[in-house]
Amino acid sequence: MDTAVGNRVGLLCEQLSTWASLGDIIRAGGAGRELKTLTSLLGAEADPDQAQVAALVDAVEEACARQGLPGLARRAVGPQGVPALPPGMPGRSAIAGWTCPVGRCDRVVTPDEASRSPVCAVVQGFGSGTDGLMKPYLLPPQ
Repeated sequence: MDTAVGNRVGLLCEQLSTWASLGDIIRAGGAGRELKTLTSLLGAEADPDQAQVAALVDAVEEACARQGLPGLARRAVGPQGVPALPPGMPGRSAIAGWTCPVGRCDRVVTPDEASRSPVCAVVQGFGSGTDGLMKPYLLPPQ
């Protein structure tokens, strides 16, 4: 998936995971069907159409704006579109964080944000073949 689209999906996933009421806000803003379609597409085994995903995220952002929430902010990424990790990440073979279980976005959750594998709000329960938990990201030993 394109870096910009993956970034937007990752941020939406992060916000849905953090704010339990966001799904209700999106539905109240008129994009409940779009949110459901988006999560179904992202949770499917086949790669979704990038333009369709971008349009669905646009609809979700517009619904949020109608409810008085600002649009999704953009995350900074490092070289080659790799999400920027905070300084001081451990340099030993250990869990350095968690990433999207189906590789659809660039969301990274670090150990200072969660003590165990967090839930991926976008793919959880949508036939992705995963348990809905983000997958561990291991740093190689130095």
